[in-house]
Amino acid sequence: MPQLITLTAWTCRTNVGWVKDVLSSSGDKTYTVRWGPIQAQKRSYEYGWTCTCLGFKYHNSCTHIKTTRESGVRCAWNADLDPALDYNRKGQWPQCPSCGGPVKAYKVAV
Repeated sequence: MPQLITLTAWTCRTNVGWVKDVLSSSGDKTYTVRWGPIQAQKRSYEYGWTCTCLGFKYHNSCTHIKTTRESGVRCAWNADLDPALDYNRKGQWPQCPSCGGPVKAYKVAV
């Protein structure tokens, strides 16, 4: 079996966890829309959208998530393998090339 090599991959922090408060259509309530880990099955996690409104609770979708997704306020940049985004010698992490926000490094075996 060939030996695996590990490389550094980068993703915008908005892919790890992201939160935004959204007004209801009537303007009298505020709901929290999130992107992040959700429990899909027992002991199995995946990433997805959630909202604190009743529409999401009962239908697993809502207009707040749809509006937020379409607005583009969540960056969601992901470079599978981008060695050009290496942190500098002062220990400062690179910034997301799409939104300028923080990035997260993780190891990928190839």
